[in-house]
Amino acid sequence: MRAAHFILGLVLLPIWVACGDDGETGTGGAAAGGGGSAPTGGTAPEGGAPETGGAPSDGGGGGAATATVALVVDPTTMAAGDTVEAEITVENFILEPASGQPNEPGHGHFHIYLDGATGGNYLLAGDSSPVDLTIPANTTAGAHTLRVSLGENSHAPVSPAVEAVIDITVE
Repeated sequence: MRAAHFILGLVLLPIWVACGDDGETGTGGAAAGGGGSAPTGGTAPEGGAPETGGAPSDGGGGGAATATVALVVDPTTMAAGDTVEAEITVENFILEPASGQPNEPGHGHFHIYLDGATGGNYLLAGDSSPVDLTIPANTTAGAHTLRVSLGENSHAPVSPAVEAVIDITVE
């Protein structure tokens, strides 16, 4: 058993949670160095990546919480060839460099795609946020989408897919 602390109002309460064989209660996630708040049921340990409380996801026996990803681009209207800031936020997933890392559930990086691109046709792969994202110079004017997708360290998409799509306008 391991003590996890939860903040309730202004009082810090220890709560005991069961640990796995490797001493971890599950995976957590925030962009590297991103700080932020921990997902419900966990706290951010030293080093900044929140842990989940290991609550069952299907009603039976201690599954890890589902990973999520969000994407914010500022501004959402830009010219072809412009570079914009993209903020990627993940929960219940640990972002890390793809090269030299073992494939491990709940660990990996993200790919950002323009419109319906897939596979290796991404605009950017990353493991930290924010990132500078360049819109290709040959992008036609009009409405487009950007999609962020979580991937394993092998570059295979997380299954089932964990993605977020936003609308942008190219002038």
